[in-house]
Amino acid sequence: LFMKKLLYGILIFFALVLAALVAIPYFFKDEIIAQIKSTANESLTATLDFKDVDISVFRHFPQMSVGLEGLEVTNGPGPFEGVKLVQCQRLDVAVDLWSAIFGSEVVIKGLYFQKPDIRVYALSNGQANYDITKPEPTAQPATASTESSPIKLERYAIEDGAVLYDDRGLDMRAEMGGLNHSGSGEFTSDVYDLVMKTAIQKLSINYGGVQYLLNARANWDASLGADMKNMRFAFKNNDLKVNALEVMLDGWVQMPEKTEDILMDLKFG
Repeated sequence: LFMKKLLYGILIFFALVLAALVAIPYFFKDEIIAQIKSTANESLTATLDFKDVDISVFRHFPQMSVGLEGLEVTNGPGPFEGVKLVQCQRLDVAVDLWSAIFGSEVVIKGLYFQKPDIRVYALSNGQANYDITKPEPTAQPATASTESSPIKLERYAIEDGAVLYDDRGLDMRAEMGGLNHSGSGEFTSDVYDLVMKTAIQKLSINYGGVQYLLNARANWDASLGADMKNMRFAFKNNDLKVNALEVMLDGWVQMPEKTEDILMDLKFG
């Protein structure tokens, strides 16, 4: 009899937990939507908007998933005004459940893009439409406290994406179709390993008027050692394949802070 009551108690407990996990997101839906929009548009010169929101605690458990349907990021005033930087069928923002319910801000842990269309343009004068963050205040009081960032990204992924990169300064145009890409790492750390997996159905690259690739298939699995303080990135493990060509890539690239130079020591084979 005792075991039967204990079993019933455990079942009831888990049923209540399950019901709470389903119900809690909807209690805080309006607050989460308002905070995402206000935080994004306060820090961006572009406009972020979306049509609908779907909230779930199961899609990316144990994080709460905030699904933004019909996401658009549109460039604001300037040479790219009205250009759609990002159009995405759906973006799942995985947020820390505890911070969403009890914290003063929502902590973002993951970003998952479904069928995004990303269009990046850079002019010959260096202006680019991806430069959409507002500049930080030039002067900060010496006694000002340092607040933690609400973005503690650990993982991101792109499913069936399309990317256009048109750089007039470099005279380069790259297009990707059928892009599936994922990356993970401790992105808020100064030193971490970025583990990436990429598959591209159609890759085209035109540089200096020469078409180097046209609708090529590409696969790249890599581990990149990132040193953010020194802006140095080292290729650790790599498996790169373009059509039937297997490529070896080894070495490192560094972008020093106080110079426009790019230092590198790369080996190809």
